[in-house]
Amino acid sequence: MVTVSRQNDEIVFEAGGIDTHDLAFWEKLTANLWSFKARLEVPRAHIRGARRDPSISESKPGWLTPVLGGTSIPGRFAYGTFLQDGRRIFWDVRHPEKAIRIDLDHEHFDEMIVEVEYPEEVIRLLTS
Repeated sequence: MVTVSRQNDEIVFEAGGIDTHDLAFWEKLTANLWSFKARLEVPRAHIRGARRDPSISESKPGWLTPVLGGTSIPGRFAYGTFLQDGRRIFWDVRHPEKAIRIDLDHEHFDEMIVEVEYPEEVIRLLTS
């Protein structure tokens, strides 16, 4: 899960790693290899939009998705950076119903798809 806050004109994303409490042993092992904490600061001007997207659960990285640093188990979780449709996308999602899609300009990632506690509140924060 990612926490999102605003500090002046910067949006701060803090990824807390993967919650592995209900994963099978081998899934926990895989997840914990990549369960590092990450902090990303993005100027508000670089965020083109943020929205809920029901297709997130269908667009999760699959077994053959090129990985640029991360891990995924289709249908369970996606965490890290993946190359999808020629775009660099950062994922931090276990529960797609709480995920939002964030479009970026002039950043290392073209897009971020992250799970947040309160999606509607975060979307308002990012788009206001």
